[in-house]
Formats: sequence, C-alpha cells, structure tokens
Amino acid sequence: ATRAWQIVAGLRADYYDEIEYGTLDPRLVTRYQLRQGTTLKAGAGLFSQGPEIAQSLPEIGNPNLQPMHGQHYSLGLDQKLGPLALSVEGFYKRLDDLIVSSQGTEVPVENGGRGRIWGAELSLKSQLGQRGFAFLSYTFSRSRRNDYGQSWRRFDYDQPHILTLSGSY
Repeated sequence: ATRAWQIVAGLRADYYDEIEYGTLDPRLVTRYQLRQGTTLKAGAGLFSQGPEIAQSLPEIGNPNLQPMHGQHYSLGLDQKLGPLALSVEGFYKRLDDLIVSSQGTEVPVENGGRGRIWGAELSLKSQLGQRGFAFLSYTFSRSRRNDYGQSWRRFDYDQPHILTLSGSY
C-alpha cells in the first residue's frame, strides 16, 4: 500500500454442519486517492450462504443441498465536501445454486436457481458536532432470478427503491 493506493485482500472460510459442506470465499477491496478528499473504490468477492435449517432436514427438506454462491462487484467514488461525505457506488451480484422448489423429484427443495442484482447507491454523511451524525442514502436496484433455466422474473422481495435516513446525537 502507498499513501494514495490501498489494497485489502481477504479469505472467509465457513463450514455448514447441517449439510457437511465447507466453502472458501476470497475477496478484494481497493481504494485509490485521486486527490485530497476524493477516493475511487472498487471491490470483488465470492460469498456463500448455507440453506436454512428446515431446508436441509431429511424429514422435510433435502440434506444434499449445497450452499448458495454469489459473486459481488462494486465500483464507486467517495468525495469530501467540507463537513459532508458523499459516496456514489454501483454494484452487480451474480447468484448461483439458489434453493428452489423441486420439479417432481423425491425432495421438496434443491439447488436450481440463479439470480442477478444490479444497481447504484448515493449516500451523504455529516458529523453533527462532536457527538452526533446524520446519514441519508438512496439505493436503486433490480433483482431478477431464473429457476431451472426458465424465464427471468423479479425476486419475490425485490425492492427497487430504498430511502434511508438515520441520525444520532
């Protein structure tokens, strides 16, 4: 790392007892200071999530499930504006091995879904004296999934517009 450029690499290891399966997920984040108060940032990584316990139970689920996997990518810019900090970030996620209802097999669920999520976030932070802060963000995103190679559809809980306001003193 230099004064202007920072690279952080990571590796997460998980073991899912319910399905007796382990994962190793590498991640990389980099930040480059273009000039005082302006920073370009990017990240990429693999992420895994095990099934819910009920989904992997032999009596009501499928003990042969695998974890769901995701590839996450982001690119953004942080800008200091006096007491304010502005951040703009775009993101893309590719999801594989999503758990879906089975199609006529002996088990009720299996790994057969894919997903794509993309969007952008704009956020503004401000320090309020020495004891407080305020945070405002807006996220626009699209979430699509495809089960068994059928047509793409919205995720059941797709939220294309998210507005967040938070503060503390």
